[in-house]
Amino acid sequence: SFESFRLISNYCSNGEIIVGDNKYKIRVKDTDANGRFDKNDFLQGGTISIDMNNDGEFRYKKEHYRGNEVIKIGNQNFLVDSLEEDGSAITFVKTDLPFLAIGSMMPEIKLTTTEGRVINTSELKGKPYLLDFWATWCGWCIVGFDSIKVYHNNYKDLQIISICTDEPSRIEKAKKMLLEKNLQWQHVFFEKGLEDFDFSFQPSIK
Repeated sequence: SFESFRLISNYCSNGEIIVGDNKYKIRVKDTDANGRFDKNDFLQGGTISIDMNNDGEFRYKKEHYRGNEVIKIGNQNFLVDSLEEDGSAITFVKTDLPFLAIGSMMPEIKLTTTEGRVINTSELKGKPYLLDFWATWCGWCIVGFDSIKVYHNNYKDLQIISICTDEPSRIEKAKKMLLEKNLQWQHVFFEKGLEDFDFSFQPSIK
């Protein structure tokens, strides 16, 4: 059978953004359909759509963004600073954080494991490693632990670092899960959730 869907006006807000001499159509979506435009929507793919090529449509993958990632518009990089709950306004701020496309170099960050070891990502250059981002609310992340166990057991030169992005209230649950699943590789807890660590490698994290 064929199923279709359409965006209901109450769950998307359309407008324009001006950067320099250029004007772009923009659409913000209430992806969890709870009637509010907020940071919970940012965890979903395609929360913000920008008509980068000005063809009047949002048809290309590169025109859809999560609300918590660096967005490159023209030659400038931006982050979402604020979003009105009714979707009436969105504010962007310029950022010096790099726009991280697939295949680009990873910025240098510092990680402190649960055992107190400090890892600078620059030290990993030239070595095989896996950074695994996960949270207790992410079902696919939990399922993925089984595959990571295979890598850990079969590739002794591979350095694995799992980074938990849970909110503070869920950290104890996350630590208990690590023990129950017997995950014997390095782990990092930021204990501030995705608001502080938004996959843009913000330098404020500890």
